Amino acid sequence: MSLLSVQDIIIQLSELQHIEVTPLGLETIPGISCYPCPETPNSLIEQGKLQEARKILEKIRGTSNEDAEYEDMIDESISIKTKKLKSSRTPFKISYAKETKPQLVIGALAILAFQQLTGNNSILFYTKNHFH
Repeated sequence: MSLLSVQDIIIQLSELQHIEVTPLGLETIPGISCYPCPETPNSLIEQGKLQEARKILEKIRGTSNEDAEYEDMIDESISIKTKKLKSSRTPFKISYAKETKPQLVIGALAILAFQQLTGNNSILFYTKNHFH
């Protein structure tokens, strides 16, 4: 949805100024709008900022009685770290392993086919021509 709104802004500006506006500059607007979002308690726990994570969790829930959920988050973080230490294979190596290549190829082809069949590519490519 944000791509269509950016395309509309580009079209409106190009009609006003009689020049081509580079879409790359305007497509950063939706990305910048996400910048002031605070970090999640889980990501703060992963970084070791436990007190800050507790404060944000209390702010999100609206109560200061979140000990059980906070402890669950810490336990989950510890179990994930121990699993990562036990496993020497990274997710990148796992996804490109010989046994997973057929699923990877089928998934990539399915995404391409879905985009073509739904007309998503043509909408994005011809947006400027349709609304001009």
